[in-house]
Amino acid sequence: MGKVRYTTKFVYTLSIVFLLVIISIISLKFWLLYSIYPFLILIFYSWYYVYSENMDIVLERTIDKRRFIEGETATVNIKLSTNGKKLLKIWERYNENLKIFLGYIENEKSFKYKINVERDIYIFQDIIADIKDPFSLFYKRKEFKTMDYILGLPKIEDIRLKMNVKGYKVVSGAFPSPKMGGGIEFHAIRDYVPGDPFKVINWKSTARFGKLMSNEYESEKKVDFIIVLDTIIEGKKALDYGVRAAVSVLFYALKTGIPFGVLVCSDVGYYLRPDYGRTHFFKAVDFLCKTEAKKRVNIAGQVDNYGRRFFPPRAKVIFISPMIDDRALEAVKVLRGYRYKVLVITPSVFSIEFMEMERTKENELAYKILELNRKNILTELKRYADVVNWRAEIPLRAALEDTL
Repeated sequence: MGKVRYTTKFVYTLSIVFLLVIISIISLKFWLLYSIYPFLILIFYSWYYVYSENMDIVLERTIDKRRFIEGETATVNIKLSTNGKKLLKIWERYNENLKIFLGYIENEKSFKYKINVERDIYIFQDIIADIKDPFSLFYKRKEFKTMDYILGLPKIEDIRLKMNVKGYKVVSGAFPSPKMGGGIEFHAIRDYVPGDPFKVINWKSTARFGKLMSNEYESEKKVDFIIVLDTIIEGKKALDYGVRAAVSVLFYALKTGIPFGVLVCSDVGYYLRPDYGRTHFFKAVDFLCKTEAKKRVNIAGQVDNYGRRFFPPRAKVIFISPMIDDRALEAVKVLRGYRYKVLVITPSVFSIEFMEMERTKENELAYKILELNRKNILTELKRYADVVNWRAEIPLRAALEDTL
């Protein structure tokens, strides 16, 4: 049957009843007690209405798909089935939002609402259904344990990077290469493995060690892309541009068959090792969708730690940062110290904010001062890396073509 609960409206109604009783006793006007009968009848009727109702409710939430590009509209459908006619109040929560539906449900009914999707993960929590009386004095509650999500993907631009992505690397397992046959650059001497071609046996080392030794070669292959995303950004919208740039580079790597990894520099570093394919691409995109803007990030320390320990040798590093202070510049210097070739894509945070600000002389002056300071940082940065200054009002592809 379910537990009958009371609302604040019942408390107010009961307070009126007690107030009338107290007034009648103090004033000795006992005929006032007759005025409480309608309230008592109302309370009893409301309680019995809710008490006699069965919680035979079936509820189902459906979402047309799980992944949406930011800016698209998601439709969420809640389908209810009941036995008879009931007054229901439905509570639907996702993230920090609350949707409430109230009405009479007879046999079956559906509620729909739309969400303008941004780059985020929308978590839909348990749904609560309340059976209420017409006067909203009492209710019975039933919770439906259900969990759903929507993933808001960043916008992807079809870009081209004019970079030399070929190099020499040692790999294991199946790996696509632009050259047929064995390797072309000597790498090391190792123990002979059955099946090694006769021509790779190193006879001098075999005589020296008393066992068969083989030469190992490097083959020319596409080197890894490592995308480093800096989250030292004030505001979510500015970070969205950085994530869009990162995902666009990942999409380019996916199309061209380049292995790619991701390092997100946040309060702690999050690293995804390089790999191939659509599965790895969507894993990396999901990884980036969870990114939040931070104010304090030791980006140089994280780049030093992961670059020294985990980055593949000769990898091409795509460093994405707003470059609003010297911290990101120090991180690029660290990467160059390890002899990685670095391409910096820097979304102009100040142009993003200025586009949404009121055009006043004070705002224009502040914008020019901040941009001048950032320009000085970019001038220093060009000594260590190729730099693409991406202004918010132009597509990323155009910014890359103008610079590279």
